[in-house]
Amino acid sequence: EKLHWKQEFGVTEECAVISVGQFIPRKGMDLLLHCCKDLPENTGVYIVGGTPPQEYLTICEENHLSNVHFLDFMPKDRLMKFFRAMDVFALFTREDIWGLVINEAMAAGLPVVSTDHCIAALELIRSGEEGIVVANENLEQMKKALLTLTGSREQREKMSARAIDRIQNYTIENMASEHNRIFTQKGNRS
Repeated sequence: EKLHWKQEFGVTEECAVISVGQFIPRKGMDLLLHCCKDLPENTGVYIVGGTPPQEYLTICEENHLSNVHFLDFMPKDRLMKFFRAMDVFALFTREDIWGLVINEAMAAGLPVVSTDHCIAALELIRSGEEGIVVANENLEQMKKALLTLTGSREQREKMSARAIDRIQNYTIENMASEHNRIFTQKGNRS
């Protein structure tokens, strides 16, 4: 199925990393770009978020990043299909109150690399199981995590299966039930 979606979207690299978000400093796309120069040649990086600012283009130019592709925002249904063509999801956010895109990536079966400043990553990812959680702004950890996942299809497949299993519990119904349980429990203590 992944090969089908890669062909559908024109993804030619053996391994493809995706990141999605606004091109604003707190999303950490610059951090991802700084890690790209160390990725294997057969790895492409697809950054969905609109027209890149000059800063990002300069980083690409200075580091000869021909493997980086900037894409405009996509409607949700198209993005979910695009996720299926990808192999790894990366979000090196400097700050995210939640980070819903982590849920979406895991639902599409992607192992995730994110920072310890993304609450969704902290709540959903058991580092080494469904993905890897790295320290905020730690480029060495970020590079190592990306290299671990881009370098091993077997590792990606294991984490992919675990991501799907884990995210199945995070439904609106389950969250509402848990909130109700907490509110009811607190109400009984009053």
